[in-house]
Amino acid sequence: MDEEFIKKIFCCYRYLKQKINQVLKRRKISFVQFHILYFIKNNQRIIHRDLAEKLNICLPTLSIFINKIIHKKLVIKKVPKEDKRKAIILLTKKGENILEESRKEIRKLIDALFKNFTESEKKTFMNLIKKINLL
Repeated sequence: MDEEFIKKIFCCYRYLKQKINQVLKRRKISFVQFHILYFIKNNQRIIHRDLAEKLNICLPTLSIFINKIIHKKLVIKKVPKEDKRKAIILLTKKGENILEESRKEIRKLIDALFKNFTESEKKTFMNLIKKINLL
Protein backbone atom coordinates (compact mmCIF):
# COMPACT_ATOMS: atom_id res chain seq x y z
CA MET A 1 0.00 0.00 0.00
CA ASP A 2 1.25 3.45 -0.73
CA GLU A 3 1.79 6.05 1.96
CA GLU A 4 -0.91 8.39 0.64
CA PHE A 5 -3.57 5.68 0.97
CA ILE A 6 -2.59 4.99 4.57
CA LYS A 7 -2.67 8.73 5.37
CA LYS A 8 -6.19 9.00 3.92
CA ILE A 9 -7.40 6.03 6.01
CA PHE A 10 -6.03 7.62 9.19
CA CYS A 11 -7.48 10.98 8.24
CA CYS A 12 -10.96 9.46 7.82
CA TYR A 13 -10.62 7.57 11.10
CA ARG A 14 -9.54 10.68 13.03
CA TYR A 15 -12.32 12.79 11.54
CA LEU A 16 -15.06 10.28 12.33
CA LYS A 17 -13.71 9.59 15.81
CA GLN A 18 -13.53 13.32 16.56
CA LYS A 19 -17.12 13.91 15.40
CA ILE A 20 -18.49 10.93 17.35
CA ASN A 21 -16.59 12.00 20.47
CA GLN A 22 -18.13 15.48 20.18
CA VAL A 23 -21.61 13.91 20.13
CA LEU A 24 -20.81 11.76 23.17
CA LYS A 25 -19.12 14.58 25.09
CA ARG A 26 -22.38 16.56 24.99
CA ARG A 27 -23.98 13.63 26.80
CA LYS A 28 -21.05 13.31 29.21
CA ILE A 29 -20.09 9.79 28.18
CA SER A 30 -16.95 8.38 26.58
CA PHE A 31 -16.80 6.22 23.47
CA VAL A 32 -16.06 3.16 25.63
CA GLN A 33 -19.06 3.92 27.85
CA PHE A 34 -21.24 4.31 24.74
CA HIS A 35 -19.94 0.99 23.46
CA ILE A 36 -20.76 -0.71 26.78
CA LEU A 37 -24.28 0.75 26.82
CA TYR A 38 -24.77 -0.40 23.23
CA PHE A 39 -23.71 -3.98 24.06
CA ILE A 40 -25.90 -4.09 27.16
CA LYS A 41 -28.89 -2.87 25.13
CA ASN A 42 -28.32 -5.49 22.43
CA ASN A 43 -27.56 -8.36 24.82
CA GLN A 44 -30.36 -8.30 27.37
CA ARG A 45 -29.55 -9.63 30.83
CA ILE A 46 -25.85 -10.02 30.06
CA ILE A 47 -23.53 -11.02 32.89
CA HIS A 48 -20.29 -9.25 33.69
CA ARG A 49 -18.01 -12.00 32.35
CA ASP A 50 -19.86 -12.31 29.03
CA LEU A 51 -19.81 -8.56 28.54
CA ALA A 52 -16.04 -8.48 29.12
CA GLU A 53 -15.61 -11.24 26.52
CA LYS A 54 -17.77 -9.47 23.94
CA LEU A 55 -15.88 -6.21 24.45
CA ASN A 56 -12.55 -8.03 24.54
CA ILE A 57 -11.43 -6.42 27.81
CA CYS A 58 -10.44 -7.95 31.13
CA LEU A 59 -12.91 -8.11 34.02
CA PRO A 60 -11.12 -5.60 36.29
CA THR A 61 -11.09 -3.02 33.47
CA LEU A 62 -14.76 -3.64 32.74
CA SER A 63 -15.54 -3.23 36.45
CA ILE A 64 -13.97 0.22 36.43
CA PHE A 65 -16.09 1.27 33.43
CA ILE A 66 -19.25 -0.29 34.86
CA ASN A 67 -18.77 1.48 38.19
CA LYS A 68 -18.44 4.82 36.39
CA ILE A 69 -21.69 4.33 34.46
CA ILE A 70 -23.44 3.04 37.60
CA HIS A 71 -22.37 6.28 39.29
CA LYS A 72 -23.89 8.21 36.35
CA LYS A 73 -27.10 6.18 36.86
CA LEU A 74 -26.93 4.79 33.31
CA VAL A 75 -26.93 1.13 34.38
CA ILE A 76 -27.68 -0.95 37.44
CA LYS A 77 -26.08 -4.17 38.55
CA LYS A 78 -28.29 -6.95 39.88
CA VAL A 79 -26.28 -9.39 41.97
CA PRO A 80 -27.89 -12.73 42.84
CA LYS A 81 -27.33 -13.78 46.45
CA GLU A 82 -26.38 -17.31 45.46
CA ASP A 83 -23.55 -16.37 43.07
CA LYS A 84 -22.07 -12.87 42.92
CA ARG A 85 -20.18 -13.81 39.75
CA LYS A 86 -23.53 -13.90 37.91
CA ALA A 87 -24.16 -10.16 38.28
CA ILE A 88 -26.43 -8.89 35.50
CA ILE A 89 -25.92 -5.42 34.07
CA LEU A 90 -29.12 -3.60 33.03
CA LEU A 91 -29.71 -0.23 31.39
CA THR A 92 -31.68 2.32 33.35
CA LYS A 93 -34.21 4.55 31.62
CA LYS A 94 -31.62 7.34 31.70
CA GLY A 95 -29.06 5.01 30.11
CA GLU A 96 -31.53 3.98 27.39
CA ASN A 97 -32.32 7.64 26.65
CA ILE A 98 -28.67 8.69 26.41
CA LEU A 99 -27.88 5.70 24.22
CA GLU A 100 -30.80 6.37 21.89
CA GLU A 101 -30.12 10.13 21.65
CA SER A 102 -26.46 9.43 20.92
CA ARG A 103 -27.28 6.80 18.30
CA LYS A 104 -29.69 9.19 16.54
CA GLU A 105 -27.14 11.97 16.44
CA ILE A 106 -24.36 9.64 15.25
CA ARG A 107 -26.74 8.35 12.57
CA LYS A 108 -27.36 11.94 11.39
CA LEU A 109 -23.59 12.49 11.28
CA ILE A 110 -23.05 9.38 9.16
CA ASP A 111 -26.00 10.25 6.90
CA ALA A 112 -24.44 13.68 6.34
CA LEU A 113 -21.09 12.10 5.46
CA PHE A 114 -22.73 9.92 2.80
CA LYS A 115 -25.31 12.40 1.48
CA ASN A 116 -23.44 12.85 -1.82
CA PHE A 117 -23.09 9.11 -2.38
CA THR A 118 -25.40 7.32 -4.77
CA GLU A 119 -27.11 4.15 -3.60
CA SER A 120 -24.71 2.18 -5.76
CA GLU A 121 -21.70 3.88 -4.13
CA LYS A 122 -23.11 3.17 -0.67
CA LYS A 123 -23.56 -0.48 -1.62
CA THR A 124 -19.98 -0.65 -2.94
CA PHE A 125 -18.72 0.97 0.27
CA MET A 126 -20.58 -1.61 2.38
CA ASN A 127 -19.12 -4.44 0.29
CA LEU A 128 -15.63 -3.06 0.80
CA ILE A 129 -16.18 -2.84 4.56
CA LYS A 130 -17.37 -6.46 4.58
CA LYS A 131 -14.28 -7.46 2.64
CA ILE A 132 -11.99 -5.68 5.12
CA ASN A 133 -13.67 -7.44 8.03
CA LEU A 134 -12.78 -10.78 6.45
CA LEU A 135 -9.04 -10.06 6.68
